[in-house]
Amino acid sequence: MFDHSRYASKLRAAKCILIAEDDLDDQLFIHDALIENGVREEQIKFVNDGVELLEYLRFSEYPPSIILLDINMPRKGGKEALKDIQEMPEYKLIPKVMLSTSDHEEDINECFNLGVSTYLKKPHNVLSLKESLNSLLSLFFGFSELPH
Repeated sequence: MFDHSRYASKLRAAKCILIAEDDLDDQLFIHDALIENGVREEQIKFVNDGVELLEYLRFSEYPPSIILLDINMPRKGGKEALKDIQEMPEYKLIPKVMLSTSDHEEDINECFNLGVSTYLKKPHNVLSLKESLNSLLSLFFGFSELPH
């Protein structure tokens, strides 16, 4: 049975959900969907591209609890940023999620080969995005122990 109180407690304990997304409309949709799923405002941090993402990781006092990346961003895209993150031992085990409009098999396979934890195709409406992020948050914050 799913323990909602433990899920909420683990979600509240998350230091930061770091999102690399250059599209302002998508930032707003993701923000609203996260808030509706119980994430607090201060837990949400957006950067506009892979360069800002890596700067954040280098200079932040606390590591993010999870990183969401868009594939196509200016200066440095999600795949390139993912390669760099995987070379940083302190961030290698942090869940990384590619959130993209692309559903091309070669993009998906390349992202998994680069170490992404999961790949989500961006839904076309806010309700579907909220449901996808709810599933994602449940996956990474909803389980307190692995099955035996």
